[in-house]
Amino acid sequence: MANAPEIEVEQSVGTVLVDGVSVVALPAIGVGTSSTQSTFTVRNLGIAPLTGISITMDGMNGADFTVSSPGTSIAPGEFAVFHVFFRPSAVGTRTAAIHLFSNDSNESPFDIALTGQGLTPPPGAVDLSYPDSIWYSYTHCVQPDGKLVIGGDIGAIGSVLGATRNHIARLNANNTLDFGFDPGANGTVRVINIQLDGKLLVGGSFSQIAGVSRSFLARLNSNGSPDSTFDPGLNGAVGRIMPQEDGKILIAGNFTTVAGIARSGLARLNADGMLDTGFNPNPNGSVNVIRALPDGRIYVGGTFSSIGGVSARHLARLNADGTVDSSFNANPSSWVSDLSIMSDGKLMIGGLFGSVGGGVSLVSGQVKHEWSCGPYIHYPCK
Repeated sequence: MANAPEIEVEQSVGTVLVDGVSVVALPAIGVGTSSTQSTFTVRNLGIAPLTGISITMDGMNGADFTVSSPGTSIAPGEFAVFHVFFRPSAVGTRTAAIHLFSNDSNESPFDIALTGQGLTPPPGAVDLSYPDSIWYSYTHCVQPDGKLVIGGDIGAIGSVLGATRNHIARLNANNTLDFGFDPGANGTVRVINIQLDGKLLVGGSFSQIAGVSRSFLARLNSNGSPDSTFDPGLNGAVGRIMPQEDGKILIAGNFTTVAGIARSGLARLNADGMLDTGFNPNPNGSVNVIRALPDGRIYVGGTFSSIGGVSARHLARLNADGTVDSSFNANPSSWVSDLSIMSDGKLMIGGLFGSVGGGVSLVSGQVKHEWSCGPYIHYPCK
């Protein structure tokens, strides 16, 4: 037709697509791991401008495909490109369709069928369905029902979810936001742990949470409402919480008093939140990690060099009453930041040290050492 535009679409240079007939197969990829990109070229073979260009997407699995814009017009003899991104939400064949509109008189819309294969992601692949937070997440805890409680300097949980959560939020097992859980804290949440009864212990640098005043430590019911019976009254931030099997609660942080009673960064609370006055280890430095054993003994690691006046450099095992277990002497050369009790009963530790018990233990900037110990309790929280 004289003075008319003429559209032509290629997928890979030189492979011309047929309107309403061509099916383009995008590269297969693991579910939730990344996205693939395929480039399409739109040419104007006519002698008039190709204008009014727009693209829509629909089809059975249209949400698994996104498309960029080639612009709104193409001069005669020129071309433009657009990209289709495929990010499957499930394993198996995924299909969609592109509709390319223009002022071409007999090929508008120009219809292209899309197909792609969602694969089972390989072990260790990043799950990109997990929502991002605007700021930082410092702690997480998995509930028995599979829900994930997260805390930190959290703002809006993911651009798709579009909901604001102040420093604490809960995700359902499928990584969607639990809209029924919104305690809201006015400061950073550093640690979350779960009691055996399902209640949540929350520590950090806040002074208010779930609409009530709580200084640095609070207990929430499973629905996020405050436990009105629990108010220990600390004067500094809490960075570590470890429930014990007997219901008592170990805490560590920057505090120097609990309920007005002196405690040097490490304390134990009774189940009702009152201070356990019979437990006062008194470390001379910070405690970075706590792990409790079923027999009542406790591992602590940190920057300290003594506990209760007894030499215990950076790592110690305490008796149930808080005194140092002198039979345990790992003696790392510098501070301990984390520790884990393994299934075979050995202890793995990490930190800035370069030796343990006089032996060098430094591997690629990560430091670890195994030390014999007994059975352990595992809480799926960090």
